Amino acid sequence: SRNSDLRPGDAVEVFCRMPYGQDHGHERLDVFGDRWLYCPTALLGSNRPRIGFSERWLPATVIEGPIAGAHGGEAAVRFRWDVTLWFDWASGERIAEDSLVDMVQMSRVRPRSSGWNLPAQADPLPGRPCGSELRIGGGGGC
Repeated sequence: SRNSDLRPGDAVEVFCRMPYGQDHGHERLDVFGDRWLYCPTALLGSNRPRIGFSERWLPATVIEGPIAGAHGGEAAVRFRWDVTLWFDWASGERIAEDSLVDMVQMSRVRPRSSGWNLPAQADPLPGRPCGSELRIGGGGGC
């Protein structure tokens, strides 16, 4: 498989799935990483209701992998998320970028598609108001 050839620095996509719904309605508020929600803008992550992706393929960069038997007996890869607007859905706090390293089983990793056009990561908030809470499109001006 192509995933067995992964090396540090390889651009991949990782399937991110929040555990809610898999815990039979018992929210695990004590597990910090299980509360992460990727949001397309800082405003959507810090205001209520928080709006983000609970299940989605997201871009990442391989740090180490594959690691045989590292994830419940299955090979795994250690990676860093390449999108940085992660929020704690319970508190609204932004997750520090140095915390965005994780490990996942190989079945949830695939080569990165050409559809990702990642700009230099910068916090889009605050910025000057554009007459709307939602800033649609790129660019820095209104």
